[in-house]
Amino acid sequence: MRVKVQAGRGSFRITRIEPERVRVTLRSAAEKNRANEELVKEMSRLLGADVEIRQGATTPARVLFVRSMNAMDVRARLEQALAEGRA
Repeated sequence: MRVKVQAGRGSFRITRIEPERVRVTLRSAAEKNRANEELVKEMSRLLGADVEIRQGATTPARVLFVRSMNAMDVRARLEQALAEGRA
C-alpha cells in the first residue's frame, strides 16, 4: 500500500483515500523514527493486522506491507474507518 505522510500535524488521521495511495497525517515529528513508529502502530490498529514499512522510511512517500490481507480488504477497512470517523 502506498502512503503519503505529513508528520507533525497534530493527530493521526487518514485525510484522503486515492486510487493509487492513502494520504495520512501524523502527530509525531519526522525525527528519531517517531513518525514511522506512529504510522505502523496506527495503521496496524485500524487494519487489525501487522504492518511494516517496506520503502521510503525517510521520505513522505512510503510503501507499507500489510500481512494477511489483500489490497482490496485493506482499502475496504480504511474506507470504513474513514466513514465511521475512526481514522
